[in-house]
Amino acid sequence: MNRFLTASGLFLITFVATVAVAEDPVFDFDRIMGDPLEAKVLTTRLEEGVVLQEFEYTVGQWKGQSVRVYGILGYPEEGTNLPAIFWSQSGMYPASDYFPKVFAKKGYFCLNITLPHDVYDSFARFTTEDPKGGNITGLAIAQMRGITYMSQRPEVDPDRIGVSGSSYGGLFSSLIAGADPRVKAGMSFFTSGNHRLGTLYPQFKKLRTLDEADRWLETVDSAWRLRRKNVPFLWAIAANDHWHHLPSAVQTYLDSIGEKRMSIVPNWAHAFPENIDQMLIDWFDVYLTGTRKPYNQPGRIKAGQVDGKLIAAWDWSGDNTVKKAELVVSYGAVRPWHCWVYRYHLVVQAQIDGDTASAEIPVYEPGMEMLVYGNVTDQQDVVTSTVPITVQADKIGVDRRTARENFNAALVRDFSAEELVFLRRHGTIVPGEGDTDQKQAGLQSLRVEEPQATLPLKLGHVPQRTHRLTLWLRAEKPTTVEVQVVGAVPRWNSAVVEIIRRQYPGAAAIKHADIQQPVFTLDASVDSQWREFSLDCPFDGMPVEGYNLNISQSADGDAVYWIDTIGFEPLWQSP
Repeated sequence: MNRFLTASGLFLITFVATVAVAEDPVFDFDRIMGDPLEAKVLTTRLEEGVVLQEFEYTVGQWKGQSVRVYGILGYPEEGTNLPAIFWSQSGMYPASDYFPKVFAKKGYFCLNITLPHDVYDSFARFTTEDPKGGNITGLAIAQMRGITYMSQRPEVDPDRIGVSGSSYGGLFSSLIAGADPRVKAGMSFFTSGNHRLGTLYPQFKKLRTLDEADRWLETVDSAWRLRRKNVPFLWAIAANDHWHHLPSAVQTYLDSIGEKRMSIVPNWAHAFPENIDQMLIDWFDVYLTGTRKPYNQPGRIKAGQVDGKLIAAWDWSGDNTVKKAELVVSYGAVRPWHCWVYRYHLVVQAQIDGDTASAEIPVYEPGMEMLVYGNVTDQQDVVTSTVPITVQADKIGVDRRTARENFNAALVRDFSAEELVFLRRHGTIVPGEGDTDQKQAGLQSLRVEEPQATLPLKLGHVPQRTHRLTLWLRAEKPTTVEVQVVGAVPRWNSAVVEIIRRQYPGAAAIKHADIQQPVFTLDASVDSQWREFSLDCPFDGMPVEGYNLNISQSADGDAVYWIDTIGFEPLWQSP
């Protein structure tokens, strides 16, 4: 007997779209498009066939103050009738020439600006009582005035304008794509709307009531706007992003009515591998230049019992040859605001048959919820994802453990070249190098030559389960290596977050101020022989977002030492 479960959505909140209104609730587009810019080019230089200019323009009046902004733009030398990209900076950092160069070398006009944080009080609570005067509103207007400047430049085709950004820039790129009628396509490195489902943005977290959260949703939340404007948009989603929780990003994708794709990258946080960066940059070649085929679009993923096993299957459409399909499974309760930043995503290779793929879902606890989605990778390393579904094995006919492999939730295990790239792209300072001569297993270990340096690693985990850490150590001479596993306290320190998260069944009742951070330590006596050490990390019901691993030598140690073969195994509960 085969029983299958399908789902078009995953999470518990779905907001009902309303009829679009003629007047925007916060943006005056007559003024955004029509007020004088008084633009001025400050400098011009030519670099590798790219014209780079510094410029400034007038945004307008903001609370009685006249606002001018500075920016940097780039375009190919002698370029005319160019598609144009407004780039919104990561972290709302000052303008740079990096993305203007990147896009100009692809044949685009591109600009970005420096946002005046002192004018807009950028990181304060969004003033829902005066949303037209709120910081997110003002910051978005300043950037849309940049689109006005772009559209008036003689090098630009005003009918081919896109918007893009990263992190904070992703918040604005998705908001502006949904609001500004001039924008024909958008993409983002990290973004979401539906911030009620999980976010780190202080402008939202400093809200105080559900009414204020509703007002945010109806004014500056990109999901509300993308339900009303048909605009192509690409979401690249780091599955463990702390700024944009996976539930909020997926729900925003579901809400969007335009041509859309989603790429969920398992076990990455606020960073991406190079191929994801490139597919984001190339997205506009589909919709603004027509020089690339649309990316493949996965269909719905299904999960069901087949001959006592839990099987997932999905298909896709598109003209790009698929070279790899992967099933991704993340174990543990699926509820917003709980355990998204550290939860481990198990990747299982799937079998491809034409334009379909299938794989067995390893069941470790039949009564445990699992988040399940499928990824397909084409010949150009473009990765697109299905919408995740929630599956519980014992509810669809599988009531026993079927998993045959041990489960290791450590994100870095043997310090392979790929893992070291993963760490460095996340900005992790690695106090050593890979060593192929000294290794316990695999191709190499990590040789630590800085005696007092700490290696900080993030551990994947299965929520609400005890875990056992294992690792192998050796040193050139006897020394003590201190191993510490530290629980990450959930970032619920917000009045509105406390109200929202308690609405979900199974949510922890404890107040954020009462959460005690668990710390587990081991002093490992290390010598010239490889030795395995272990440390149990019990889960006692105290909420944790996940765990961080810190490895360092004792204060008086001065030895070179090696680390290899890290494991972080959940201790599964018997059915």
